Amino acid sequence: MSFIYLRLLVLMLLLVQLCAGVNRYCREAVNSVEIVESCPSSKAEWDDAARRKDCGRLASKQNCTTAEKFRYHCVINGYRNVTLEVCAPSRIIFGHCVEFNVPGGVIQDQRSAPCKEPFPRCPNIYNSVEAYKYPDCYMLVTRSTRPEYMTTTFPTTTSSKTSGTLIGIVLAAVVLVLISVIFVAVVFLFKRRGTQNKKESARSVPLETNSGQVHGDDVERAPQDDEREALICSSKEDEFDEVFQLDETQTEQSHTSEDTCNHHTADQTDTQEDRIKLLPNIHMHHMKPHPPKRRGSLNSASLAIHQKKIMAAGRKRTFSAGF
Repeated sequence: MSFIYLRLLVLMLLLVQLCAGVNRYCREAVNSVEIVESCPSSKAEWDDAARRKDCGRLASKQNCTTAEKFRYHCVINGYRNVTLEVCAPSRIIFGHCVEFNVPGGVIQDQRSAPCKEPFPRCPNIYNSVEAYKYPDCYMLVTRSTRPEYMTTTFPTTTSSKTSGTLIGIVLAAVVLVLISVIFVAVVFLFKRRGTQNKKESARSVPLETNSGQVHGDDVERAPQDDEREALICSSKEDEFDEVFQLDETQTEQSHTSEDTCNHHTADQTDTQEDRIKLLPNIHMHHMKPHPPKRRGSLNSASLAIHQKKIMAAGRKRTFSAGF
């Protein structure tokens, strides 16, 4: 996304530059035109020719551009039949050879001579004061001198000024439209991002609420489970106590039966000895502590089995006491 913004910014700056330096007729440049046999083909030759031309003398008097941009040029003309030395505002050239259009009074692209391989070789973007680096463009003069190769020119000074004004208006309108589109796009992107952030925030709130409800349910469910477990354990403890009470009742009944049998037995000594032998067992049985009450460890089936074992043990003791 940032790369797109950067490209739009570069394009906007380029359009602003074009509007600021719009093609317009420069009288001082036209007055400085001289036809030459050839143009410099190196930096040293270019600098020597620039000193001879002395464009700095005119730079302070002209009002076409700033003094720094009013530079020496050696380029072809619009008809591609001569080479010219001229002091004129420098410009950025896009993918064409450079020319000076005398009727229009401007440095501009030679539209009939686009840069290409193998001829003429020149870059897609370069400054007009670097024309010496691309000698193929000078060779266009020797290859063609017929008028049909000329570029669009302005026949009069008045028409060139009018055309320059129209171009400036069009470029200014394009820049304004482009700036408006960029502004609308940026605002739309910011609003869209804000909407997405709000949606994400709205989604996160229910999740937190649901998690809090689940935790609260767990907290409420825990006391209920404890109460249910306590009720189950208390009911089982009551059943266990009833079993042991039944065991004690049966033991007392066995004692009563034993006393009855002792009155009808002839051998009092043997009966007493047997009773003495049985008493420790009975006493030990009563002295045995109750088994620990395990919470939730007995069910109805195990209680029934335990009750049957106790009843069987009581009947056995009663039968033994009778004999």
